[in-house]
Amino acid sequence: MHSNLNIRPLTPSDALAFQALRLKSIADSPTSFWATYEEEAGRTESELRSRLEANASQVVFGAFHGPELIGAAGLRRETMRQVAHKGFLWGVCVDPDARRGGVARQMLAALIEHARGIGLRQLNLGVNTSNTRALNLYHTLGFTSFGTEPGSTLVAGQLYDEELMYLQIA
Repeated sequence: MHSNLNIRPLTPSDALAFQALRLKSIADSPTSFWATYEEEAGRTESELRSRLEANASQVVFGAFHGPELIGAAGLRRETMRQVAHKGFLWGVCVDPDARRGGVARQMLAALIEHARGIGLRQLNLGVNTSNTRALNLYHTLGFTSFGTEPGSTLVAGQLYDEELMYLQIA
C-alpha cells in the first residue's frame, strides 16, 4: 500500500505529467485504452490543458507520490437532465512501476466520494474483458457487471470485448 499519496483533482498545469503517465500506460497496456500511443502523443499541450480543466461535467483526479504523478482517473458527468444522475469513469491508469500498491483503489475511492458529493447516484465504466486485474478491482469496489460489448476495441488487428459495469452510490 502506497502511503503518503496525495490525491487531488488535476489542473491544466499538470498537463504534461498527465500525458507522460498516459503514454507510459498505453505503451505498457495498449488494449486498456481507446487512444493509441500515437493519438495520445499527438495531443497538443493546449488540448491536454483543456482536458484537465475541471467543470460541472468533468474532472480528472491524480495520485501523486511526492511530486510524481503515478495515477489518474477521469469522471465525466452526463449533461442532459434525465441522465445527469450518472457519471462515467474513464482513463483509469497507474504507472506500471507503482501498481499493486493500492494506488488505483485509493484514487477511485476519492473519485467515488467526489461523485457522491456532486450528487451523482450511479457510476458506469467499461473495461477490457482481458484486463482481469482491473475487473477484480472494480468488483471489490462494488461495481456490478450489466453486459458485454463484443468487439468494442480493435487493437493491432484483434477485437476485444468490453465489460460494462455500474456502481450505485446513492
